[in-house]
Amino acid sequence: MKNFYNYLFILFCLIAISCNNDDDCCETPPEEVTSAFFVLNNLNSGNQLIYLRKDKKDALEYVGSYATKGSGENLFLVSNFGAISDPNISQDAIVYSEDKKFVMNVNNNDPSFSVLKIHRDSLEFKSKQATDYEYPNAMATRKNLVYVLHLNGGLQGFKIDDEGNTSPIANASHQFGTDHTPYVNVSINFSATTLVVTTVRNRAFVIQLDSNGGFTSITETIYDENIGPYGSAFIDDTNIAVSNGFDGSTRIYNINANNELVLLSKNVTNTGGHCWLRVSDDKKSAYVTNTPQGAIYVYDLSNYQNELPQTFKSTPPPSRNTVMQGDFTLHYLYLDLVYSKEFIYTIDPLNERIDVYRIETDGTLIYQADKSYNDWPIVNTISGGFNGFSDY
Repeated sequence: MKNFYNYLFILFCLIAISCNNDDDCCETPPEEVTSAFFVLNNLNSGNQLIYLRKDKKDALEYVGSYATKGSGENLFLVSNFGAISDPNISQDAIVYSEDKKFVMNVNNNDPSFSVLKIHRDSLEFKSKQATDYEYPNAMATRKNLVYVLHLNGGLQGFKIDDEGNTSPIANASHQFGTDHTPYVNVSINFSATTLVVTTVRNRAFVIQLDSNGGFTSITETIYDENIGPYGSAFIDDTNIAVSNGFDGSTRIYNINANNELVLLSKNVTNTGGHCWLRVSDDKKSAYVTNTPQGAIYVYDLSNYQNELPQTFKSTPPPSRNTVMQGDFTLHYLYLDLVYSKEFIYTIDPLNERIDVYRIETDGTLIYQADKSYNDWPIVNTISGGFNGFSDY
């Protein structure tokens, strides 16, 4: 028995020596980053990505703030509550690479977008890519493709490599009509063959992609109604949900063989402000936030080709501040919506916090004050819109 233990000891030492002389043997396993959550601080003095994550009780905690080496621009001034807030006119000002190794954000005032690598406890700046149009405000990513939409209708495609470097795609640049500004959102389908661009001037565009990500065709849809197309999210490769800010509606469209958007179903609330839209991972629900009311609407997608019933409308969280914006008295200023299976997150810089709702098994949403984030630096300065989680 003694010889047996001596043999094990010698074997252990040989393995240790081997590992000390062979980097491959003792290579550290790939870093796993889960629950990484980012908010873009869209400032003239320089953009920052604010890194948060969930703690063991699912509450958001602050990790750090990291320069994107790009700058923002205060496009809309809402200064009645102490500082300037600036809705970025789109969801998806922040997106992830498909492998979730990198986070990307638009820099409105450069114009450009930045790429940062996600580490467990920090962000590492990798690159900044200039764009050919002014005021980039939204992005869509799939596989190694990145598409950047600009406020005045410029659309441009790029590729991202495994190191976070980017380069323009040939034949992936287009200027839509500038009389239809603002252009607010771009979405990409799951097979990376189709883009949809929305503008609140009652137009949407379907762009077909070639195998390299270039544009092969662009088809325009002109709406007969004044609905204000805004956020969008694909349900599958040929069906897409679109929120509409003017009439407070959500509509589901099919992209037919002629690349036209054909209406399948709709739900009209006649309450303006349906802006940010997400579709759940299981494709059973669509979530839409309404800025003037501070509410989140839930729509049932189980039979979306025929009907789109509203199943729930959340109660607004407590409001501390109000501000006039045009004809609206705002109690809430939601900038984007994040779905993460168990929770819904939305940012409200007017009230200096990220609001969190738990998704119940029956589909209702319960406000979670203990999981919401209301600490520095969410203080009247977060303005670029946001997206997250990295494991979502």
